[in-house]
Amino acid sequence: IFADFIKVMGQQQIPGIIIDVRGNGGGSALMEFAVLSYLFSPENPLSLSIADRYSYNPLTNEFVRDPYTMQLSAPPTTQPYLGDVVVLVNQHCVSACEFMSYWLQASGRATIVGQYSTEGGGGNVNAITMPGGFIFNYTAGTDIDNETDMPTFQAVGVVPDVRVPVTEETEQRKLEGGDPVLEAGIDHLRRLAFERLGHEPTTFVSGTVTSAVPTGWKPNADGTEYTSPDDPISLGIIAWTASAETDPDAIMAGAYPEIEKAGEIETDIGTWSIYGSEINGTYNVYSVIVIGGQPYIVTASTTDERLVPLMAEFILAPALHDFSVAESAAPAEATPANERITLVIELTTNPWLWTSFTDPAEQFDVETPEDYTITFNTDGTVNIKADCNNASGSYTADDNGSLSIEIGPMTRAMCPPGSRSDEFVQKLGSVANFFFENGILYLDMMADGGTFQLASASEHISN
Repeated sequence: IFADFIKVMGQQQIPGIIIDVRGNGGGSALMEFAVLSYLFSPENPLSLSIADRYSYNPLTNEFVRDPYTMQLSAPPTTQPYLGDVVVLVNQHCVSACEFMSYWLQASGRATIVGQYSTEGGGGNVNAITMPGGFIFNYTAGTDIDNETDMPTFQAVGVVPDVRVPVTEETEQRKLEGGDPVLEAGIDHLRRLAFERLGHEPTTFVSGTVTSAVPTGWKPNADGTEYTSPDDPISLGIIAWTASAETDPDAIMAGAYPEIEKAGEIETDIGTWSIYGSEINGTYNVYSVIVIGGQPYIVTASTTDERLVPLMAEFILAPALHDFSVAESAAPAEATPANERITLVIELTTNPWLWTSFTDPAEQFDVETPEDYTITFNTDGTVNIKADCNNASGSYTADDNGSLSIEIGPMTRAMCPPGSRSDEFVQKLGSVANFFFENGILYLDMMADGGTFQLASASEHISN
């Protein structure tokens, strides 16, 4: 089974695996060596010479230290797994389980993760048959680590490289069905993947800004945003033109009234102000700097909250430290009041509440705007609340104001009389363009079918 698992992991190029040996009582050195072998190639085998055997020799009446000479690698004609490996352990991992964990840790092949060290009870065992058929087992020797000159793990156990704390929070997570040790193992594999990211210089803002983007990331249509291949993280850079404001705190407070400032980062080009927000399940980290009177905003976003620290460290930080502005770049002109704005990034700043609708035949206000909302997520998806129903879908947009919304699955509850549930969703599916004016979002339907007016959720609540 393990051989088949390794084969599939290699074929699918899975970057990391987790081996969970918590509670494993050992007992089979053969199984231990079999598992170990599939994690090493013939060109770089596991050499057991990192430890020596230390046992009593009854012929000489003394303890003797002998080197291990065995090497382990994947069987011929099989492909070893050479990606990252995490091993989960606890205090009930004993004997062969401990030996396997030790060899992987001592050779640098795997990272050990756990709340507790292993039991510390492994060793070379001899058996003596006693009168009456009783069998007495005793430890006849131990192994000595050649680097520390101490027993490998006897009496102390294999100590985790990543120690998960035993706290009220972690124990409560267990009671609720969570697994903080497994979560820590996944987080460690993610960190290893982020540490290996390569970066390349990329231009933004019509070629006037250069920054670092992870190699292989995909740009959107106008090159203002790049997204990771599996879509959980995006990085965007814009020159702020929605107002003449040049104070970072004032800019962000105006755009996102509920935003929180997280701190500042110093780079060669100046001081960045850092802010964070969570909007409908999307976690955003904004960085603002003013260069030559022009504010610039770098935004990193993810839908996975646990990726936020890694995103900030390995995506956002390199982008800020490698940020440069061409000497020929002139400050972009601020958009005057009442002038239309068509920046895609503005779509994703808020949930939008439907306040009114106008077409050649009628005009009406929506009595309960909070019951009719649309959220444009940075990953190109939309979430729609239509009175007592909910819908999802996708959208495409560009900074020229083009917008199309594809409606996906929708619930079909029976809403109260007078509901505009179906009307709202149907009209959204016919939208062709968007623009902002004085903070209001307008959505134009195709063929002069009418215009939505929507207010940002934060502004609506504050009013």
